[in-house]
Amino acid sequence: MIGVRVSAFNENGLGEPEQDANSALTELDKGLRSGRVGEQCEAIVRFPRLFEKYPFPILINSSLLKLADVFRVGNNFLRVWVLRVCQQSEKHLDKILNVDEFVRRIFSVIHSNDPVARALTLLTLGSVAGVIPERQQVHHGIRRSLDSRDAVEVEAAIQAALQFAAQSKTFALSMCNKISDMIQGLSTPADMKLRLIPVLQHMHHDTATAGMVRQLCLQLLPSYPAEEFVLVTLNAMTQLASATLVDVPVQVSLLLKQLSLDPRGAVGTAALGGLLQLSGSGDTSSSQVAKIGNDGSREASLAHHWPDGAVGELTAIAMKLSSVSGIPPSSSRTTSGRLLSRALTLLCRLSSSAAVIQSFLYPESPLLDLCMKCCYSTDVVLATKAVRVMTNIVCKCNQDEWARGQTVVVDTVADKAESLFLYITCQDGASKNPERSKMYVKQSLYCLVSLARSHRKLCPRFVELIGSQLEIFEGANVVLLCEALGAIGGFQVGALLPLLPLLLLKLRTSTYSLLNLPPATKRLHSNTVTMLCTLVFQTMVGYEWTDEVFQVVEEVIHKAPLWATYRIARSAARYGHHRIGSLALCRLVEQVSSEHLHFWLVALREMSAGEALLSAPVIVAPDVKPPTLLTRLSMANAHYAKAVAALKAASTPAHGLQFQLEWARARGEFLQAASQLCLSAASLCTAPPPAIATSLAHSSRDELLRCGHATLQLRKCAKEFRACSDLYWKLYQSAFDADPSSLANIQILQQMCVLMATNIERVSLSSSKSEAVLDLSWQHCNLETQHLLTSIQEASAVGRQLFQGDRETKSITHLLVECLVKQVEVLSDTALCFPRFFFQVLQSTSVKLAISPQPRVPGESVFVMGSGSSGNVGSQLALKVEGVVQHGGRPGLFRRVASLLLTVSTAPVHSRSTSITDPAVKTGDNTGVVLSQTVTPHRDFFAAQFLLAFPLQPVPGVGAPTSGGTQYVVSVEACAIDEEGDVWRTGPRATLSVKVHDDGEGRGGGGGGNKAGGNARSRN
Repeated sequence: MIGVRVSAFNENGLGEPEQDANSALTELDKGLRSGRVGEQCEAIVRFPRLFEKYPFPILINSSLLKLADVFRVGNNFLRVWVLRVCQQSEKHLDKILNVDEFVRRIFSVIHSNDPVARALTLLTLGSVAGVIPERQQVHHGIRRSLDSRDAVEVEAAIQAALQFAAQSKTFALSMCNKISDMIQGLSTPADMKLRLIPVLQHMHHDTATAGMVRQLCLQLLPSYPAEEFVLVTLNAMTQLASATLVDVPVQVSLLLKQLSLDPRGAVGTAALGGLLQLSGSGDTSSSQVAKIGNDGSREASLAHHWPDGAVGELTAIAMKLSSVSGIPPSSSRTTSGRLLSRALTLLCRLSSSAAVIQSFLYPESPLLDLCMKCCYSTDVVLATKAVRVMTNIVCKCNQDEWARGQTVVVDTVADKAESLFLYITCQDGASKNPERSKMYVKQSLYCLVSLARSHRKLCPRFVELIGSQLEIFEGANVVLLCEALGAIGGFQVGALLPLLPLLLLKLRTSTYSLLNLPPATKRLHSNTVTMLCTLVFQTMVGYEWTDEVFQVVEEVIHKAPLWATYRIARSAARYGHHRIGSLALCRLVEQVSSEHLHFWLVALREMSAGEALLSAPVIVAPDVKPPTLLTRLSMANAHYAKAVAALKAASTPAHGLQFQLEWARARGEFLQAASQLCLSAASLCTAPPPAIATSLAHSSRDELLRCGHATLQLRKCAKEFRACSDLYWKLYQSAFDADPSSLANIQILQQMCVLMATNIERVSLSSSKSEAVLDLSWQHCNLETQHLLTSIQEASAVGRQLFQGDRETKSITHLLVECLVKQVEVLSDTALCFPRFFFQVLQSTSVKLAISPQPRVPGESVFVMGSGSSGNVGSQLALKVEGVVQHGGRPGLFRRVASLLLTVSTAPVHSRSTSITDPAVKTGDNTGVVLSQTVTPHRDFFAAQFLLAFPLQPVPGVGAPTSGGTQYVVSVEACAIDEEGDVWRTGPRATLSVKVHDDGEGRGGGGGGNKAGGNARSRN
C-alpha cells in the first residue's frame, strides 16, 4: 500500500522559470510555509527536480531539513509526499550535512499514537538507510514495530528491515534470529512470513550469517511446500548466492534439482529465472553497426562459477522437455513448451561464455543436438532461440583463439539461420500480430548479421538471400531488411554491389508512391526511401557514380519530404558522396524557420561543396581545361572558411557545436597546408636558388639550403602539418562521448597529417630518416573507416617506393617534390567521410562545476587581505571545487567517468603600466601556481579543496608591492578519466578573479621606520 513508489511527478519541468538555486529554494520554502495543503504539496513535489538541477550539499542539506520539519509537524498526507521525495532523491541523501538533526526531526514522529504516522516514519527512515545504517535507536524502533498489532505498521517495519539489512551488518546480525523466529513461529500469519523471507536475502555481510540463513531457507523448502513459499524462498536463496558467490555452485545444483523434480510450472519458471540470474548480467555490446545488431544479448559473467556438468544437466532437462512437447517441439504455449523456451533463453546467455561451451564444441554434442531438434520447430519462438544458441557458439569459436580449431560446421549453422529467416518471412503475411512478427524478423536478421560479422565469406550469400526477400516485401519489415543489408554492407566494400539494380528499382517505385500516399503512411515510406538511399551510398563507396544512379537519387531528393531529404544528405556526407549531399542541402537551406538551423545547413552545404570539388570529377566544357589541384584545394579551403563562420552563427548556448567547429577548422588547416605544399613545390621551378645559396649552406652546415627558397618553404609546410595533427589530437581528447568509429575517423585524419609531415621532413631535412608508422588496427572496422584507410595506405605506398634505401644525393629534386604532391593529391581526392559524432550524439556526458568562495556581486573580485610583516608575503585562499557529472540518454554506452582530474592555476593580471622588460615578468617569477588533484565521483558528485598562495607582486623598477594590491585570475579545469585511465579534456573551465590587498603592516612599518630614521639624522 504505502510502499508503492511513485516516480512520475518530477520528470517534467512543471512550468517553473529558469532561476538560480537560492531563488528556487526561497520560492519552495514560501510554498512550504503556506497555510494551504495544496500549495504545500506542490512545493514538496518540486524538490527532486531542484536536487537534479542543483545537486550541491548546502542546498540539499537545507532543503531536506525543511522537509523534515514538514514531516514532523504536518499531517499524514504531507508525510506521504515527503516520503516520495526521499525515495526519489536516494543518490543525493549522502550530501546531508546535519544528519543527526535530520534524523531527530523524522524519528520524533515514531512516538505518535497514530499507527499510520509511525508506519510512514519507518518507511522514511528505511528510504534513508544508506545514510544512517548504524543508528541503534532506529534499529530498536524497527524491532519494536515488528511486534505491533497494527498490520500497516508491521508491513512498514518489514519494509524498513529489508532496507536496513541491505546496508547494515550490525542490523542484519541482530535481526537474523528475530526474523528466523518469526518465520518459524506458529503465531505469525502466512502472508507476513511471505514478506519476511525476502529480508533474508540481504544477510550476506559475512559467511557465517549467510551460511546460517541458507540452512534456514533449506529447512523452509520442505516445511512449507506451498507454491508461494517455494517461489519466495528460492528467490531469496538466489539473491543471497549471487551476493556471496561462494554458494553459486550449490544454488545452481538446487535450482536444477527443483526444475527436474517439481512438476509445477511456476516453480520451474522461477528456477530457470534464478539460473538466468546466476549466469550473470554482464555488459551489452556498445558498438553495433545496425539496430538489429543490438539485441540485448549479454555475456555470462558468472558462468565460470557453475559446477561441472551443470550445463549438461540443463541440456538434458531441456531435451526431456522437448520430447514432451513433441519432436520437433510444436508449441511454446504449453507448460513444457514455456519451460523449454526459458531454458533456451538461458542457453543463449550461457553460449556466450567460453567457460561453459568449451565442452560442447563438437558436432554431436548434446547441446547442438538439442538446437538441431528445436530449430525445426513450427513454433517460431523455439526455433529462433535454438538458432540464436548455435549462432552464439559459432561466433564465440571465431572470436576466441583457443576455439578456432574446433569442428563446429559454420555452413550448417548458416543453413539453419537461412531456413529460419525464410520460414518467418513466409509466415509474415498470415500473422495476426504485426509487432510480434516484426520482432521475429528482427531476431532472425540478427543471426544472419552476427554470422556475417564473424565469417565475412558469408556476406555475398546473405546479401543475396535478404535481397530476394526485399524484392517482394512491403511495409515496416522493409526497413528491417534494409538495416540488415546496411549492417552486412558495412563489413566490406562492394558487398551490396549485386543488389544495385534492385535498389534503384525499389527507389523508383517508392518515390512514385510517395506522391499519392496519405500522411499517415508517408512517414513509413519516407523511412524506406531513406534506407534505400543509404544502401545506394554504401554500394557506391569506392566506385564512380553512373548517370543512371545519380538521376534516380536526384529524383528522390526533389520529391521526398524535407526531413527525409536531410537524412539523405546526412547519409551522403557519412559515406563521402558530397556531390549529391550538396544538391540535397541546397534544397533545404531556405526551408527552415530557425536562423540557427539555417546556418547549420549553410555550413553543411559549404563543406559538402568543398569536398565535392576535391573528390568528385569536375564536369567542364570540352574546350575548357579542368582546374588544377592547387585551384581545387584553394576553392575547397574557401568553402571551409565559410562553413566555419556559419557554424559559429549556428551555435547556441544549449548547442555549442564545438566538435563540429573544431573538426571543420582542422580540415581547413589541412587543406591550407596542402595548398602551401603545392606552392612550395612550384617554387622549386619558379624561384631558383640564389648565387649565395652555396655559401649559406657551407656556413650553416646544411647542404639542403643549396636548393634555396624551396627548402625553407617545405620545412614550413612540415610545421603546418604538425600543427594540424595537434589540432586533431586535441579534438580527439575532447570527444569523450564519441562512438569508436568517429574516434577512428579523427585518428586516421591525424595520421594523414603525420604522414605528410614525416615525408616532407625526409625531403627537406637531411637528419630525418624515420618513416611514418601507420596504425592499421581499424582495418576491420566499418566501411567508412576502411575507405579512409585505403587512401592513406595508397599515399604511404607512393612515398615508400620513392624513399626506398638511403638517399644518394643531399638535394631536393623534382622527383621528390612531385612525390609529395602526388601524396597530397591521393589524400585530397579521396572522398572524406564525415564522422557519426558530427551529426548524432549517442552518449551525452557533461560536468558542472561550482567554485566557492564567490564574490558578493557577480563580475567583481574576491578580496583577500595580505598577511605578515613583509610587504610581498601576500595571503592564502582556501578554494573549494564542487561538481556533478550529468548524463543524457544511454549513459556509459561507450565509456564512463571513473574519476576526474581537477587542475587549478593562478596567474597575476599585469597592469598596462607593467613593462615586459621587468625581470620578474621576464623570468616568470611569482606568476602563479598550478595544482592538480584526482577525485572519484560518488553518485556523480565530487568535491575537492585547494590552498592557493597569492604573493603580492612588486612594482616594476621599485621592488616594493603595488599600492592597490595584486589582481589574480584563478582558472579551474576538469578533465574526465575513463575506466582505462585515459584522460579526456572535456571541460568545463571556470575562472575566478581574486584581488590581494596589503593590510598595511609591512609598508606602514617600513615607512614609519624610514621617517623615524630621517628625523634622527636631522637632529644630529
